[in-house]
Parts: sequence; C-alpha cells; structure tokens
Amino acid sequence: MSTRTLTTSPVRSPFAGAGSRIGYPVWFPLTVYAIARLVDLLLIVLAARHQIALPRGAAGLAGYNIWEPTPASPWYGAVASNWDGQWYSSIAADGYPATIPRDPAGHALQNQWGFYPVYPLLVGGIMRISGLAFTVVAPILSCLLGAAAVTVMFRLVDQRSGRFAASATVVLVCTYMAAPVMQIAYTESLALLLVCTALLLLRNRRYGWLIPVLVTLALTRAVALAFVPVLVAHAISGYRRRHVEPFPLADRWRVAGLTGLAVAVTGLWPAIAALTTGDPAAYTQTMSSWGSTGKLRVLVAFPAGIEAMLAKADADVVRTVLETAGMNAGRISEALAERGLVRPSTTQGHIADVTETDVVFDAPTTQGGSGGPLLNRNGVVIGVSYAVLSGFGGNSFAVPIRHALPLLARARPALR
Repeated sequence: MSTRTLTTSPVRSPFAGAGSRIGYPVWFPLTVYAIARLVDLLLIVLAARHQIALPRGAAGLAGYNIWEPTPASPWYGAVASNWDGQWYSSIAADGYPATIPRDPAGHALQNQWGFYPVYPLLVGGIMRISGLAFTVVAPILSCLLGAAAVTVMFRLVDQRSGRFAASATVVLVCTYMAAPVMQIAYTESLALLLVCTALLLLRNRRYGWLIPVLVTLALTRAVALAFVPVLVAHAISGYRRRHVEPFPLADRWRVAGLTGLAVAVTGLWPAIAALTTGDPAAYTQTMSSWGSTGKLRVLVAFPAGIEAMLAKADADVVRTVLETAGMNAGRISEALAERGLVRPSTTQGHIADVTETDVVFDAPTTQGGSGGPLLNRNGVVIGVSYAVLSGFGGNSFAVPIRHALPLLARARPALR
C-alpha cells in the first residue's frame, strides 16, 4: 500500500487579500472619510435646492463677491465653489491684481491678496491641463487632499498612541460639524494635509523635509507661526529625554533653524504682496478691509425729501409755510430755510459695490435726497447721492467724491 501526502492551502477571501495588501492604516481612514463625504454631499445637494440665484456682481449682497454666477437651485459643484471659493475661482482664472483696489476715500477694498496662493494656483494649473471648470476641479481636489490628510493623520496618531486612538481621531475629524469644508473649494484640506505631514516629519526627525513643507504651508494659510511653539516643545522634550533617545547638537541647531524659518515665512506672503503691488501695506490693508467692508456707512442727507423736513417742524409752522408757499417745492424749501428748519437727517446702510462712476449703497433714501453726502465710518465724504431705484430698497447711487472735488474747487471763489 502506498501513502500519499496531501497538501492543502488555506482559502483566502479576496477582500482579506486586498486588506492585507493595502493595510488597515490606509483603508480604514479612507473608508470612514468616503462615507462621511458621501453623507455631506447628499446634505449639500438637498440644501442647494433652497439657494437663490447669484448673478455676477450681486450688488445687493453687501460684502459678497460673485465671479461665477449661478442659477437658483444649482448643482453640487456650484454650491461647493461658493463663498470664499468665488475668490479662489478668480485667482485660478486671472491671478492677483497689480494694485490694491480702493474706495473713493482711499480705503482698501476686499481683493484677491487676502487669499493665499498655493491652492488656487494648483487648481488653476489643473484647469488649464484638463480643460475642466473650477466648479469641477476645486471640489474634487479638496476632497482628494482631505483623503490624503486623514491617512497621514492616522499614521501620525498611530505612531504615538496606537491604532484605537488613531481610528477614533479619524472618525471624530471626519464627522465633525465643520468636516464638509474638506470637500468644498477652500484651503482647509490642503492645510490639514501639510500640518499633519509637518508633525509626522517632526516626530520622525526628518528635519530637512520640513523646510519645503513649512514654506508651502506658509503660502497656503496663515498658520506657519503657530508651528513655532510646536518646534520649541519638540526641542525641550528632545533635550530632556536625550539620555533615553539621543538628541545630538546638530539636531538641536536644525530645530532652532526651523523655528527661525517658521517665523520668517510668516511674512513671506505679505512680502510678496508688497513687492508685486508696490504697496508695503498691501496685505495688512487688504485683510483689514474684511473688518470694514459691509459695515455701516452713514448717508447724511434729506433721505425723505421735503416731507421729512415738514414732519420735523411744528404743526403751526407747517400750516404757515404751506399757506404762503403752496405746493411749490422750491418755495417750501426757501420758507423752511428762512426759519432754520432745513436740518439733515441720517440713514444707515452698507456699500454694496464701487465702480468708476458709482457708489452703490442700500441706505434708505428717496426723491429729494440728491446732493446729500455719503460718509464712511470715519466721517469722510466718499460720494454724493444722486439716484434711487424706485420700489427696490437695495440700490441707491452716489457719485464718487473725486468727481465732485473739481466742481467744488471751481465754485469756491464764487462763494467767498
């Protein structure tokens, strides 16, 4: 009798094979991220049904800039490219302005220099290569960068605190209320990827690779300076643990150099803005415009015309004026002026748009208010009211004050 040796091989699931090839540190964060992004995509699509149409300019929406108009109830890509995405769309297509735009009083207006360049220029490059629109490229790129970010994040936490902590961190980040920002046309996905990469490189003491990462981070968001205390803490920890884990003098100098670099690159983008525009305060003034554009301006005028002046006068005076002047607006004005009753009223509103010939604002006014000065928050006259759209309170018009100054200069000798 002969004997035969039988050999068997274990039967493996194709899914188990794929998991072993890819590895838990990759497939788990990507799976969680994908599920969370799909849920948020559905919510954004549902919310898009209620979005109003946004025409180019959208002068009635104070402080909101529309470069790519969208219809009511737009598709996902259009919604995901709104808000600051409109600014990134402008940069991706046309770059940065050569000068800082200003209002008639000389204050900086909101402009592209307030937005860091790496993300929009990366999107613009892909747009030119692929021929796809910003509303397609930007949300997809943000989503992919976010996927890479959570993968690096998992590895970072896993090295220090173990798989459970890394898994929990990824789940919490992917489901946080602000997590949808990782799939819209914002820089958060790229910034998160760079921050996690920088922390991972620092932990593994890959100091040389930190240099390009820090420079790129400084041109993505204004967070490079926040890396300084991280580097200081790393240096202190390394020095205190030098007997357990060597921290040679060369590494200490490298960390010191990186700390100086983090401080220096914080001013990199403001310096680029200053050199490009020729204005040393280009960046700081641009950023301050977000604290002023859309704030209340005051229209000092006669916004309700003669009716308002009569309403503020005593009843006996009104009766006398009307009896002597009738319904002639000019004679009524003269009669009120003789009695010292031509007093300005004030209305408040926002500047919605500034062009070469017009300042558009929403401070209430009506016929009879022409000639009233439009003041900024500092009390400086920036325009002269001249028109209003009847039946719509969102748009009134003033001539920029620079057009009135020559007329005032010619009229001044005659008034002496």
